[in-house]
Formats: sequence, C-alpha cells, structure tokens
Amino acid sequence: MARLTYLAYRDSKNGFQSLLPAAIGDYHTRYGRLPGLVVVHPSLRPMVESVLETLELRVPVGGNSGCASVEVWLPVPEVEGYTGDGGNRLPEEDQ
Repeated sequence: MARLTYLAYRDSKNGFQSLLPAAIGDYHTRYGRLPGLVVVHPSLRPMVESVLETLELRVPVGGNSGCASVEVWLPVPEVEGYTGDGGNRLPEEDQ
C-alpha cells in the first residue's frame, strides 16, 4: 500500500472553527474537490466531525497521534494509491 502525502494546515490561535473552512477551501482551490479524508489528533475527532457537520461537509475524519493538536492533514490526491474523494462535493456544487 502506498503511503499518503499530506498537506498540513496549522492554526494555533483561532481553532478548528476557522482552520477547517480555510484548509478545505485551499484544498478545493488546488484540486477542484474536497479531500477524501481529514486527519487530526485522535482526541479531536469528535469535535472536528461536529464542525464538519455544521459546515455541511461530508468528509470522513481519521485520527493520527503524530498530528499536532493545532493541525489538520489533508491527503494529496496525486499520490499513487489515493482512492479519490469519495464523491464529496462542496454544498454549492450539489445544486
């Protein structure tokens, strides 16, 4: 299995309420789709899932203890073995 390469986003001042939309917006600008996975520290998974639900984004959340508590990791899609974005779309694209 190929190892994924991640874009790491960090914001130690404003928290995930502002970090997640900024990170996902940047990712969408770069790749034209949502990430297939959002990776955060395992202790933050429930909170990040809640933020994504509030944003009406259907993106799975994974945990990795190597991810700092102020970081979000998003997998780069060009890496061999990447399985795609799972059909995820930004809300305005569903219309």
